[in-house]
Amino acid sequence: MGMRRIYRTEVHAAHCIPGHESCGQIHGHAYQIEVKLSSVPHYDFVDFHDIRKFCEEIINEFDHRNISEPLIHEDGITIPAINTAEQLTEYLHEGITIAWEEYLSNRRPGKAHAAHVEIQVFETSKFGAELS
Repeated sequence: MGMRRIYRTEVHAAHCIPGHESCGQIHGHAYQIEVKLSSVPHYDFVDFHDIRKFCEEIINEFDHRNISEPLIHEDGITIPAINTAEQLTEYLHEGITIAWEEYLSNRRPGKAHAAHVEIQVFETSKFGAELS
């Protein structure tokens, strides 16, 4: 796959899984998130600050809130309720993939590229979900 850029962060959020024996009550986690970005063709320089900016715009929506409740923005955009690490991983993967593709398109307008995103979301130090 070639060069991958890596961004790591964490968010603190509460959630519950209705009907689950141990996770049915609202509780919180410090979710550890790792994003790996690559592209074809390979670009020699990608500003890490740009990566942090577009990743944080998506990831920080979940920081210090109950992610099991939908979030409705003033502009009408709704972030759905998210109950599991797998759902959070899927949502972040979709949003960051779109942002990475836009970044690459703006970098070299009219040039073909293939963007690839891998994301890991750890709910605890032992358990997480990954999507690529």
